[in-house]
Amino acid sequence: MYSADHIERVLLTFPGVFAGIGEFSVHKEFVPSKVSGHAASLRNPALDRILDTAAEIGLADPRYDHIALDISWDEVAKYVVRDEASLKAWTALIERHPTRFLFGTDAVAPANWEGYVANYTVYAPLWERLDPAARAQVERLNYERIFDAAIPRVRAWEERQLAGGSGG
Repeated sequence: MYSADHIERVLLTFPGVFAGIGEFSVHKEFVPSKVSGHAASLRNPALDRILDTAAEIGLADPRYDHIALDISWDEVAKYVVRDEASLKAWTALIERHPTRFLFGTDAVAPANWEGYVANYTVYAPLWERLDPAARAQVERLNYERIFDAAIPRVRAWEERQLAGGSGG
């Protein structure tokens, strides 16, 4: 329930460092145990506060065309590459919406290069099928576009807050 407060606190404690909120999980691994009284869900008021905070900072768009799906999680990879039908469907989906997908390593403190690229390697059948332009979008161009656009909006919000402004 205090995630929105935490987001604001981190941005204001470290102005000029962050360019967005990044990944947050509603229902994954240890998240349900952190929500007292009920299961984590998209109907939780904490999510509304996070989205309202994102809008105030300048990161939310009512058309939702700013939303991108991160396919970095290794559990997602297993489903994407599990068979030819799945690969075909994911390839078609990504090529129809190449600006809506992101891929990161999802590796936290890997011991070596192989650990760092392990999940990328799992996606090899998808990378081989994707049109080169769509693949470039997913691998790096979407990140560049998203962060390049977010940086000035976040800096402006930080400046207003640190100057005693009311946000918004």
